[in-house]
Amino acid sequence: MVIGAGGLGQIVLRALSAETTITAADKLEIAKSTGSDEGLLSGDKAVTHIKDITRGQDAELVLDMVGVNPTLQMAAHVPRTRPSDDCWYPRLIAAR
Repeated sequence: MVIGAGGLGQIVLRALSAETTITAADKLEIAKSTGSDEGLLSGDKAVTHIKDITRGQDAELVLDMVGVNPTLQMAAHVPRTRPSDDCWYPRLIAAR
């Protein structure tokens, strides 16, 4: 899963060769045109929709290309392996 379809998000989407790519962004058309299989608006509804798409297994990989608290919060709720205090999201942990 890629969060953000700005410059970095587009580069990541083009580089990924995953089976299914889900992008949560405000630029849904850009996300779809750069290779995303699913485009979702960021937020709580995106988390629910991701859980539906993955049949409750969550995302195998989450890349937050935005890095602000709302996207970090969303990213923390969708990976198969939950982040611990010593990895992944130093800015999210600092905000706790």
